[in-house]
Order: sequence, then structure tokens, then C-alpha cells
Amino acid sequence: PFMQAFAEAHRDLEKNSEVWGVIVHSTVDGYFSNGLDPAMMLSRDTQGRAEVFEVLLKMVLEVYAFSKPHISAIEGHAMAGGAVLAILSDWRFMS
Repeated sequence: PFMQAFAEAHRDLEKNSEVWGVIVHSTVDGYFSNGLDPAMMLSRDTQGRAEVFEVLLKMVLEVYAFSKPHISAIEGHAMAGGAVLAILSDWRFMS
């Protein structure tokens, strides 16, 4: 659900002429993003895992194609999918 909402937010922000760019950060101290939940992935069968990666790739394409500045404020660990989100940003600021 997060990945779908993240992609949807980018589509909405893309259309909004009052938005000049996006700054992404975490509300969890010490973590930017932990990536996919291992327990959730292990609980799925092969088809279910493929579906998760399909949603992930759609989100990646949405962020990659985003035409406005995309900034990641990385204030902690950025593992797996979190690292991918950081890499997709135009600018990354770390502390």
C-alpha cells in the first residue's frame, strides 16, 4: 500500500502547478527507509512476491520520471528499497 500511495502522490504532485518539487524524509528516527518488510515477503508465494516487485517497479518508474526536483533527506539507514528511493532522487542530503 505504501508504494502505491507513494507513486500516486507523485502523479498528483506532478499535475499540481503550485508544487515546485518534493522532499522525502522519514518520521522514524534513525531510518530513512528499511525497504520491503521481510516477513511480508516471506509470507507470500512466488506469484505474490512477483506482484510486490511489479508494484515496486511501477513506483520506481514514477519517481524516476518525475519532472520536478526530488530531494531525499536521509537521516538514518536506507536499506534495500530505501536505498533505491534515495538513488532516484535528484539530490540527497544525509546526516
